[in-house]
Amino acid sequence: MNSQRLNFLCNLIPLDKKVIDIGTDHAYLPIMLYQKGIIKVMGSDIHQKALDMAYKNIISHNLELDIPLVLSDGLKDIDTKDYNTLVLAGMGFMTIKHILDLKDKLEPINTIYIQSNNDYNKLRSYMNENKWILKNEYIIEEKKIIYHIMEYERGEEKLREEEILFGKKQEKYVKYYQLELNKLEKILNLIPKYQKEERKIIKHKILLLQNYLR
Repeated sequence: MNSQRLNFLCNLIPLDKKVIDIGTDHAYLPIMLYQKGIIKVMGSDIHQKALDMAYKNIISHNLELDIPLVLSDGLKDIDTKDYNTLVLAGMGFMTIKHILDLKDKLEPINTIYIQSNNDYNKLRSYMNENKWILKNEYIIEEKKIIYHIMEYERGEEKLREEEILFGKKQEKYVKYYQLELNKLEKILNLIPKYQKEERKIIKHKILLLQNYLR
């Protein structure tokens, strides 16, 4: 599978992990993980058609006895007890929240890799409130689309406001912060001056990002 995003995810996950890929679609990631050497890996999806394609792909790699597939709404119908890692990639924040709200299913899980399609600040806030540490956040670009991949571990930390909004500061992502700053400045210019509260909020975010760039 020629996907920079999936290859990046695959390379992040250590060999000792036991992985459930939620929203596996065509099971590209489980196949890649198994070929890498992670032999305990499961794929799950809410859509039967996606799982049908996933099964065909698994058969084509002679892995039908090695990679189980489960039809499930998130973790609802999955037995998680023999796994320690979740991957949730290519879905929106509300779907991710819906999946992770099943707290009893998360008991054996100590690591979660998340690639959300939106609302990164809401995701960081939710994970922070639910006692997950943002160990790493990676920003990659593929076909002119920016992806955030977040790696979480169990534990407690208190993220600052700017870390909730933009992630933990990393010098290697200065280009990304500058792009976000440019977006906010354009938004500010579009807000009429009489909308003082809206302008105040954007100005505050601009100030936080400017501090990141210093």
